[in-house]
Amino acid sequence: MKRAFLATMFLVAAAMCFAAAPQARKKAEEGIALPQGAPARDPRIRYSGRWDMSDGKHPKCSWSGSAATVMLQGTRLNAKISTTKPNWIEVLVNGKSVGTIAIEPGEARWYRVADGLAPLKAHKIMLVRRVEAAYGGDLGIAGWQFDRDAKLLQMPPAKRALLFIGDSITCGFGNEAKGAWDPFKPEEENGAAAFGFLTALDLDADYYAAAWSGRKLWPDNSMLDIYERTMAFNPEKWNTKKAPVPDAILINLGTNDFNMNPKPEEEGWVKAYIGLIADLRRDYPKARIYCCEGPMLGGEWREKCRDWVKRAVKESGDKNIATHFFDYDRSDGFGALTHPSEAAHKRMAKKLATVLKRDLRWQ
Repeated sequence: MKRAFLATMFLVAAAMCFAAAPQARKKAEEGIALPQGAPARDPRIRYSGRWDMSDGKHPKCSWSGSAATVMLQGTRLNAKISTTKPNWIEVLVNGKSVGTIAIEPGEARWYRVADGLAPLKAHKIMLVRRVEAAYGGDLGIAGWQFDRDAKLLQMPPAKRALLFIGDSITCGFGNEAKGAWDPFKPEEENGAAAFGFLTALDLDADYYAAAWSGRKLWPDNSMLDIYERTMAFNPEKWNTKKAPVPDAILINLGTNDFNMNPKPEEEGWVKAYIGLIADLRRDYPKARIYCCEGPMLGGEWREKCRDWVKRAVKESGDKNIATHFFDYDRSDGFGALTHPSEAAHKRMAKKLATVLKRDLRWQ
């Protein structure tokens, strides 16, 4: 299959919502300073995803989908942002994307992240990291600015939290590309339009993800080696005792294991999967765990991967666990190198949100 061949080669405006959509900017803007300021870690701001808070003035993240959310009563908002590699931020206002901002590598610079908002309304402004660590490095926020007559309001906590562990599919690899034959471009990876983030947005849940393109479950290039990290390139582990506890955990690994050669050996692969389930259960005793597959594999290898996932779930002995498999609808088209398109991610998110609402009795 052409699709399988391409995947094997490389698996590694909008609704205004009272806001003028920011355009992707190649450079930080000059002369945009606003009179009021707030530190990056102002308690009224909500950070979701894995952030390194060791520098109290400059929190940093490296996993895609990490976000900072501000509730602003005012018309304009600036953010002081740094990155170690070219990076991109998706801006959401009241839950709707209003544009993308390109972040230049180097020292923290000021960017206008929202403009033209209705002055007497409270606006939920979310800055979402679009790209994974391999392409965007470390991204940080060093401060906020707004108008003199504006108010920074307390951002309430999310109702829920979801943790996703995955590969390029979870990252949203190439989901903004025009077709299956397009090469991958980092600026066309949008973690804010990936199925996991969309699911969390729909369910008013904070989104936590550890995902890396090309990674496998076992035996080599494994997500098991890095999924517990706060920052993707730093071995320091995420503090599960101080972080929000996920209501559900979704594992979507296996595509690269079965789409590359050599194929894994069944006993070792299933044992590794059972070990991952056990580790997650140790850290999160009450979370519902979903072991997923799809939607890129096809034919024999898809069925084999699903069979092994089912076996791991059964042999784990866990009582709060289920499988969840994604199938591809070709009418959704494809992103870069046969990865799921934006339409496919939306379909996956809708299906997953329905399952979570049913299983966890969420209204």
